[in-house]
Amino acid sequence: MATANDRSAGTLIRMHRDRAGLSQRQLAEAAGVTVSYVSDIENNRKQPSRPETIRALASALGVRADELFVGVGRVPDDLAEQLRTDIHAVDLVRAVLALDAGKQADLLAFIERASPGDELRWMGPGEPPS
Repeated sequence: MATANDRSAGTLIRMHRDRAGLSQRQLAEAAGVTVSYVSDIENNRKQPSRPETIRALASALGVRADELFVGVGRVPDDLAEQLRTDIHAVDLVRAVLALDAGKQADLLAFIERASPGDELRWMGPGEPPS
């Protein structure tokens, strides 16, 4: 699947709109924006910049808002705040980014399978890191 890493925000939004079977007018109405605004985004004349607009577009398209945030080159506000205030979150992001893409995918799949409250056990060699 094409992602924001290899497409402009406008192309990404158009791709999702086409997949959802929506016209520009339908997307605009569902997201609470004008048709000309949707057209401007899709033709790369504008980028959605307000977090609430990005979330509204994502909701109308049925996609994760995070994908659209990345598409417009922004970090979601809640994540940015966490990274500004939590050194462990920064360390975790850096550790994940140091992994190759395959290991990142494996780690994400593992995390997605875990339920809140699950006990995670160290399975590596030796004692768990402290």
